[in-house]
Amino acid sequence: MVGMIFRIVNDSASDYFRHLAWLDAVPEDSKQSRKQQLKGSGFLNIEPDTRALWLINIAFECGLYQSSGMGLQPVGWVDINNYMIATGRKWTWLSKVIRRLSLDYLNEYHAAKEPGKASPFQELLDVEVNRDNVKRQLKNFIKAKKRYD
Repeated sequence: MVGMIFRIVNDSASDYFRHLAWLDAVPEDSKQSRKQQLKGSGFLNIEPDTRALWLINIAFECGLYQSSGMGLQPVGWVDINNYMIATGRKWTWLSKVIRRLSLDYLNEYHAAKEPGKASPFQELLDVEVNRDNVKRQLKNFIKAKKRYD
């Protein structure tokens, strides 16, 4: 049971970081990141799963990536270890998860440079867009009905 709960939390954090990477990426046919292109849209309003917030906060504190002469790199083991020592955490599994989240972010960041790459949350966003469309159509129907009644 604990393993299943942790898997859900871990997958939720991974999906959230992959979505952030998708937003941060600059598609090859553009000069702006998707975050800049989609300003004001639902794509920027996605909140992480509340069950994963603690893990997401720890990963943000440690860092999503590091920059080097070779470009963006995953957070290094030495940096993760130093973070763990500085914060008093001695959990090996957490170090591995932070490293994996960093790798997930960077893998999605590089893959998302492809112009047609969909967000990891595309299905969720499609539901939200459809819900907004239905809501708008219902409001318009009610307004029109009131005018004719």
